[in-house]
Amino acid sequence: MQIEITEKMKDYAQLCENKILSKMQGSNYTELDEPNKFYYGYIGEFAFIKWLNRAGIKYKYEVKTDGYPGAEDFLLYSNNGQQITVDVKTATKPHYKNIMMPKSQAERYTYDCYVGVLLVNDDTAKICGYCQKKDFILSELRYKIPTYYKPLNELNDMQRLSNGVIKLK
Repeated sequence: MQIEITEKMKDYAQLCENKILSKMQGSNYTELDEPNKFYYGYIGEFAFIKWLNRAGIKYKYEVKTDGYPGAEDFLLYSNNGQQITVDVKTATKPHYKNIMMPKSQAERYTYDCYVGVLLVNDDTAKICGYCQKKDFILSELRYKIPTYYKPLNELNDMQRLSNGVIKLK
């Protein structure tokens, strides 16, 4: 599903990234120093919020601006009442084919579900699907840092996730 990236989303993502960068000293926990890494991560999260709202799914989300994951990005609730922790992974360039997670992050934090978002261009994101941690493949991709990845075209259909969670009434 295509999601419009609004100016408001961009402005808020930039504000959040600026807060993180003002607190950070040295390299971040991912060992990657990609420009605008946090900005794009927020854009992916905000696009997922739009998808959740369109699908009418009940969720909990809290913007974190400390630069470290810890708690889940999102909390959903299954139809049988269990909490589902969700982390959003954003592929930041239209030609990227995978969502990725540095091994160091994967070993410290585990979520029930990982949602893949592709930034198609500056104004459009695509919610590609979701997977579980066990679905990731360990490799050393372009950065020579042990990294888990999952091809975007192999993610589970978002409708399957939508069918298993509580909807707003």
